[in-house]
Amino acid sequence: MSRAHAEIAYQIARLGRLIEDIGSGTPDGSDLADLRSLLYGLHAILKLHTVQEDETYLSLGDSTDAVAA
Repeated sequence: MSRAHAEIAYQIARLGRLIEDIGSGTPDGSDLADLRSLLYGLHAILKLHTVQEDETYLSLGDSTDAVAA
């Protein structure tokens, strides 16, 4: 999961740089496409990471139940 954390941090840094580049101006079509792409990518990574964490959490509960039985 550390790779997922690194990718999330990377995507957030890219998003921050893009927002800084746009500044207080109005984003043009290219900026909007880049923002959309970054946000979709970040959403996908966060969704995957959440599923991975849920599976890890649930597997911990399964092993505890197996040991207790």
